[in-house]
Amino acid sequence: MSPGAARPDSPTDHPHRSRPSAPPEARLPADDALDPAALEKLERLGGPGFADRIVGIFLRDAPGHVARAEAALARRDGAELAYAAHALISTAANIGATGLEALVRQLERDAQAGAWDALPAQVARLAAAHASLAPRLAARPPAGDA
Repeated sequence: MSPGAARPDSPTDHPHRSRPSAPPEARLPADDALDPAALEKLERLGGPGFADRIVGIFLRDAPGHVARAEAALARRDGAELAYAAHALISTAANIGATGLEALVRQLERDAQAGAWDALPAQVARLAAAHASLAPRLAARPPAGDA
């Protein structure tokens, strides 16, 4: 082999071979992760106070969606559980709740698929994430003051 040549077993010599990656769950944000840049982006897009209005919608509506998910789980109503999860996706994304967004997307898919073994833990994670996020969002300074 000439100096500087790639080793035959290197990923560059095998275009379909990649380095091992972390399992998917290791790459996901924590369920209660918040990206502050998302609220700044909302302010730029919607003007002063816009981020506060979106956070207010989340704080007003999310408890009902979480309760609806818990009730649907207790009744084993997959369609209602998927609906409750779906209702949180956009608001979670808009406020930068990246972990919650990933969780409710998976919860919606699993509810639609009837993955009842996974759903209780996911709904418990949803409730815990909401319990962590809501007071942090409520206590944050208005977007214009940050």
